[in-house]
Amino acid sequence: MKRVLLVLILLNLVIFSGFAENSVILISPDEVKAFTEIRNDTVYLLHFWATWCAPCIKEIPDLLKIEEQLKDKKFKLVLISLDFENQIQSKLVPFLAKNEMKPPYYLLKQERGYEWINKINSNWSGALPASIIFNRKNYDFYEKSFSYSELYRLLTTKYILP
Repeated sequence: MKRVLLVLILLNLVIFSGFAENSVILISPDEVKAFTEIRNDTVYLLHFWATWCAPCIKEIPDLLKIEEQLKDKKFKLVLISLDFENQIQSKLVPFLAKNEMKPPYYLLKQERGYEWINKINSNWSGALPASIIFNRKNYDFYEKSFSYSELYRLLTTKYILP
């Protein structure tokens, strides 16, 4: 079952990475957890954010800039919104369009209570922004904002070979 989830998530990333429509894909905490178990040469940055989180909004342009700068490397930025499902069309989609963000667009399907937080990472308090950065050799969880220079330096020294 775990292998099937991984295949579906990878197919989703490949199929929708060139998709130009404002479609938001609901992703469950179990799917996120399964995705973080991928171990290959690609560096994945799963970034949890929301339109109502001021530090998250401040960070988005830097994340997109880093994604552009590392486009020729084995690097994949996956932005996962924690906005409310009933505000997809009223808040999330307009934000995505205004900031010219590239699909796929993910929205975490939040389960009742806060048990979903531990499914993603047991060290997470639930505060935003938060990031998981991983590849074949590394897995790190960060519950903090990054400056552009701090994140770029981290990615290019610890995770991505020059």
